[in-house]
Amino acid sequence: MEGLELKMINTMMEFFLDDTLSLVEKAVNEPDGEEETSAITAQKRLLLFLELSKIISSKFNISDVDELIFHSGYDLEFLKEFKRKMLKEEESYHGEKQWNWIK
Repeated sequence: MEGLELKMINTMMEFFLDDTLSLVEKAVNEPDGEEETSAITAQKRLLLFLELSKIISSKFNISDVDELIFHSGYDLEFLKEFKRKMLKEEESYHGEKQWNWIK
């Protein structure tokens, strides 16, 4: 891919990442016991972004969700809270936690 097609795909990926990071923030900031946003779904979207980015560009070098969160400007405390929310949600989550095609 090159030119306009690649620019369009990259723009769509940026929108997808921005929306997903908003979902992550919402999941992290919801009070315990009042969660309406799925931290696991947010993580799955981040994993999808990573995998698609690797397909689109061989120069993409962010390897995992933790690194993506740090690269997006969040700190260690934010990441810890996100992981805590995911672990808490796992107790009652009924969907697939991972896709079998994600490494």
